[in-house]
Amino acid sequence: MDPTLLLSKEDYIELFVGKNLPDNKGIYTYILDDSDWKTQVVETAKETLGLPQFSNQHNKHTVNSEKIPSIESWIKGFADADFVITDSFHGTVFSIIFNKPFISLVNINRGASRFESILGEFDLLDRLVGEFDKKQVEGLLDSSIDYGAVQEKLQSLREHSFELLKTGLA
Repeated sequence: MDPTLLLSKEDYIELFVGKNLPDNKGIYTYILDDSDWKTQVVETAKETLGLPQFSNQHNKHTVNSEKIPSIESWIKGFADADFVITDSFHGTVFSIIFNKPFISLVNINRGASRFESILGEFDLLDRLVGEFDKKQVEGLLDSSIDYGAVQEKLQSLREHSFELLKTGLA
């Protein structure tokens, strides 16, 4: 299992509690590779959900005028989000850790199989979008995730992973 999944939501919250970080609400976007179709997904989400968009990542199109956000503020973005849209594997992982409704945008250049593997493990393959399809996106924006079942599976995978680590280190 990806090591980021071995820690709980509470473990990650400890990283930013007590730090002077802004609170955000709305649609948290963490998109590594911009494209027109991904922008259409985000715009449809903003329109459908009636929520603002926020992001906490360095703008690669700006000359060194922006400070790169801290890991703590990046993680807090997932905790604060009402909804997450990401084309990042770890963005997907943190959406799951924080029990957030999300859409994962296929990022072929960064390895679609990782998305398929993690989402398949939690029976969330329907959250994976490979192109802009308004009907599909609106359906995902309106559907809930059974995080009880997801967390139960995640706990089982954690226990198995810790047993493998203990055996390997013995």
